[in-house]
Amino acid sequence: MSEIWTPNDIDKLIGLVQNRPDLYDQRQLGYSNINTIDMLWKEIKRNFPSKTEQQLKKKWQILRTGYRTRRNDSKHCVSGSAARTSKKWVYFESLSFLEPYLSERTTSSNVPSYSGMSTETEIETQLESDTLDGIDDETLSPQTDSIMDIRLPASLSQTQSSESSITRDTPKKKETHMQWMLR
Repeated sequence: MSEIWTPNDIDKLIGLVQNRPDLYDQRQLGYSNINTIDMLWKEIKRNFPSKTEQQLKKKWQILRTGYRTRRNDSKHCVSGSAARTSKKWVYFESLSFLEPYLSERTTSSNVPSYSGMSTETEIETQLESDTLDGIDDETLSPQTDSIMDIRLPASLSQTQSSESSITRDTPKKKETHMQWMLR
């Protein structure tokens, strides 16, 4: 079967899928019904004698993903940044009917967000504060209250080699791994 897609084939596929909301609208009763979905793809297949159902589904997935990616790229522009001069994707408008049906999933992370902080110094200060929160005063050395001078318990210091230390030596000073990464 033919793997070559002409612009007319792609436009026809987009139009045929658009007329079958069960393929993209999760609120439709047939969306989660495998028999309905199979029947709809068989209907679409009749319009493409040289393509297999698998090829049609794969092309649709590529188009849908391409639309979502380009849509997200255009939404996530940093304030104050220069405008992007990218050429608009030829199928972007044809696929815009998907807009109401694409929802971003909420995500969670165990990494704290430092996006509201504007300078590297603010981030470093917050990182040091976050790191120090879990350490009691007796763990810090008496000479300084800096994270750089934390004494490890004897059980840890004997088992760890100097290569797996949490600090990195530089000619200027010792810095935490996170500070080294933020340079």
